[in-house]
Amino acid sequence: MKTGRLVPDPEKAAFWLLAGFLVFMSAVLAFFTPRTEMLDEISLFNPVYTFVQTGKMTYPAHGFFNSMVPHPPTHYLIIGLLIRLGIPYFYALTLPSFLLVLGIIAMLRRGPFSFPTRLGLLAGLAAPFFVGVFVINVQSLRPDYTLALAWYAGLIALERGRLQGWHKGWLLGGSMLMTLAASLHYFAFPALAGAGIYLLWAWKELGWRETLRRGKFVVAGGLLVGLPFLLGFVLPNFREILGQVLSKGAAEGGGRSVAAHWNMYEMFHITFPAIDELLLPGIPLFLIGMGLLALSAQTRALALGGTPLLLFIFFFAPLKSAGYFLPEMFVLFAGIWLMVFSIIDGLARKRGWVKTAGWMSFFVVFVLVTNGISDNATALKREFSWKARTSEMDLARACTRQILGNEAKVAGKLGLWYIGGGAVWHDLTAEFLVREDLAGWEEKEYFARFDAIAEHNARSNYSLSRQQKTISSCYADGTLHLRGFYATHNGFTDSDLSALLFSANSDSLVEGFAFPGQDEVLHLAPDPQGSMVFYSFVADLDQDWQEWRREAAFYNVLFLPDPAQEPGQEDFQAREAVVWVIMDKEKFNALVQKSPPINSTLDLIFLKSEKIFQNDLLQELKVSDRTIIFER
Repeated sequence: MKTGRLVPDPEKAAFWLLAGFLVFMSAVLAFFTPRTEMLDEISLFNPVYTFVQTGKMTYPAHGFFNSMVPHPPTHYLIIGLLIRLGIPYFYALTLPSFLLVLGIIAMLRRGPFSFPTRLGLLAGLAAPFFVGVFVINVQSLRPDYTLALAWYAGLIALERGRLQGWHKGWLLGGSMLMTLAASLHYFAFPALAGAGIYLLWAWKELGWRETLRRGKFVVAGGLLVGLPFLLGFVLPNFREILGQVLSKGAAEGGGRSVAAHWNMYEMFHITFPAIDELLLPGIPLFLIGMGLLALSAQTRALALGGTPLLLFIFFFAPLKSAGYFLPEMFVLFAGIWLMVFSIIDGLARKRGWVKTAGWMSFFVVFVLVTNGISDNATALKREFSWKARTSEMDLARACTRQILGNEAKVAGKLGLWYIGGGAVWHDLTAEFLVREDLAGWEEKEYFARFDAIAEHNARSNYSLSRQQKTISSCYADGTLHLRGFYATHNGFTDSDLSALLFSANSDSLVEGFAFPGQDEVLHLAPDPQGSMVFYSFVADLDQDWQEWRREAAFYNVLFLPDPAQEPGQEDFQAREAVVWVIMDKEKFNALVQKSPPINSTLDLIFLKSEKIFQNDLLQELKVSDRTIIFER
């Protein structure tokens, strides 16, 4: 009987090392770290909420009481269905994208792909973990990450089908995935053309008779996903959809979209300095990625099939967010690493180093994975936890309902509809913020209709009226009075969950809650002998007031409109802001002496603190909350 050592396969080892890194990072970000819930998420949660509560998907917080057209509803419908199946929102949100990552790994593990191609396409998925500006998309309610993964998976499935003799099942699955991607956002509609390009490629390789036999599976895949989308959403809402697309500037296209594309590259430089070298030739990154993929016979059709979506985003999407660039980053990373592994493999095999070629690639993957873990180690170490996660939106709502009671009527802007705590929600944008002229308008009488008016920093200085009136300016001039607050540690001024509650009644008792990010929440109530301080003041943004931010336990701002600017200028255009902080009384006293407020003080309230377990607040919310009524 012969015995011997088992010699590991370096190619398998390299593949599974990279795949393991991708699964680990995707799982940690999706399920085991807290989520920074920004304006888009707390706003776009509204259609998910209405579907879960009523069975019909609408977006009443945005003024769409009978439909959901600001985005296509597909992504939000999937999440809503998962919640209805019993999966908590925190996990339902990221489960579809995580499953797509697993699916892409499974597709690449076997099949006709060469080792360099398999590793290169797999490395494309690593882009969000190296270009840090994309990490938030992995956790976001926006459909961008799921869209990019579905599109990338569709291209890989179609390419696998082509390489396996135009396999019917892979053509069907690839077409379904491409159509799914196209149904997730309006800018992704051109992804459908990618499946059409594969039909043209089949005609070139097989002739028209065989293409008809195989191509019907591409068409069938598109119809299985696309027909319900077309009949159930596009046709009934076509006019509104067209209005949404045109409002985003798609008809303008051209120079404005191209300029926006290059401007976004500048933002990527913050977390991906290597972009400077890639941009030196003056070539858009997606062309570099697609060009590199086109050099390989195994990915040439894939490169061509992905081009329609990337060209459309480049030329016809002037209002771009970072998530629009995820498809581009996938193909850029895939193209670069495909070339690296192809060169290693080719040079080693040319010299007869067949086994060495695999080990050299394994070493490169090891370095890549090590750098990826190192780049994210600090955040992972600080934020990773095995404990069950919940959305902080629920905690914010639980706290504001403690302040206002279970039957409050609350007014505010889009982002506050849920965390504002109201049983009844009234959006005052049309009546107050975008009304052209407020002359003779009775502000106090208007605000007295509500139990509270909610505001947070996002777009807090946005106004279209001649008088440049905002909720923040009404607080600064004394029209509105502080009623309560919710403060979170998460993100400082970037956190859209921190909010102030106002009242037209100057005699309202002020109380609030502050979430340090642990299991407990601080309930803060007025007490002249209290050890904590709530302090708000008006500050000039061009002067040094950052020490208040550094010393505060909780900090946020409400931007104020600038009368010298045109109506509609917001946030980063502001010159003044209402700064509000919560801090230890001793630190406050020391800081007042060292760095007194530059302008006027608004509120100074001494507070006592009491710790409450967040699970108790969430459980009470679950028992007492009811479906929000949205006033038209």
